[in-house]
Amino acid sequence: MTIKSFFLLVLCLIIVIFSLIFFVPGFEGIKRFIELTLVGRLEVEGVPPQVIAVYLENSPCDEPGGNLRSVNANANDFRPIRFNATVYDINGDCDGNATFYICANETAVSPTFCNEYYYVDSPIIVTAPYEKSGLYCNYTTTYNLPYFRRCGNWYVNVTAFDASGKSNSTVRWWRDNLLNAVLYPYVNGYIGDVVYMGTVKLGQWNTEKGRNTTKNAGNTNISSLAWNATNFTRTQPPNDVIPIIPFEGHTTFAIDNDTDKNNGAGYISEIPSSQIPFPSYGLDRCEDFNCNSAKAMYDLWWHIYVPSAIKSGIYENAIQYNSTPMSCD
Repeated sequence: MTIKSFFLLVLCLIIVIFSLIFFVPGFEGIKRFIELTLVGRLEVEGVPPQVIAVYLENSPCDEPGGNLRSVNANANDFRPIRFNATVYDINGDCDGNATFYICANETAVSPTFCNEYYYVDSPIIVTAPYEKSGLYCNYTTTYNLPYFRRCGNWYVNVTAFDASGKSNSTVRWWRDNLLNAVLYPYVNGYIGDVVYMGTVKLGQWNTEKGRNTTKNAGNTNISSLAWNATNFTRTQPPNDVIPIIPFEGHTTFAIDNDTDKNNGAGYISEIPSSQIPFPSYGLDRCEDFNCNSAKAMYDLWWHIYVPSAIKSGIYENAIQYNSTPMSCD
């Protein structure tokens, strides 16, 4: 073989090899080796979302010592209150979910000890100026605050999750204002304005009259119930009076928590402006809507002595009571 033929053979081999590398499948690895082409790989860290603000009915909840947002409960009922939370996720994964743990001041801040929680899985994605959608989102839920839950400082723990399951929590405070609400006479779930005492007889004690229920419809214990009343006056002329006067060491008109006037009844003063406390234990706070506590809802009776020489007819008086609530804190 001549030198010229040898070089031609080498040139042909080189052409075949390069053709295989660049044009035939399966030789990409050799191509990369020759071109020195590599793959760069990295992993973007998943950062848990941040709950940056919590609102109660559009007002920010604060930390202890701050200006706590407060609400007023509804007597003997629920009070719907709305919570909002703004969440920021630097990964743009703000489309996960959030849980609002509502904690009364009888419980710890940890969600483990909160009796009520609200799960929200449909956030509103917010697009901030010059920011990618998904960085910010709002979660909203409504809590029905029962009237009987103890007043004072409450907590809301908002735990937000991103799409990958990473989470973060923020705790903020709010206040349930004191609700002083006593229902009397409480009849079949409604508050009345007349204590019906039925028909009375002359010249004797008329006991066990005007039975009605008294209920604590507020959110704290009542330390004292104080009562007074005016004389009974005939509603049609002549306007005769059944007086409240001293009698048998007491007076002629008494309130009682049982049917026996000699078993610790509360005798109304003959001076209308003077109030007498009864019963001695006041009213406890209800623990639920059934309010089965014997000292949170109970019946009261009236005893009245009607003297002789009183004309027949309808007689009315004014019964007043004042309640003194215990502090929330």
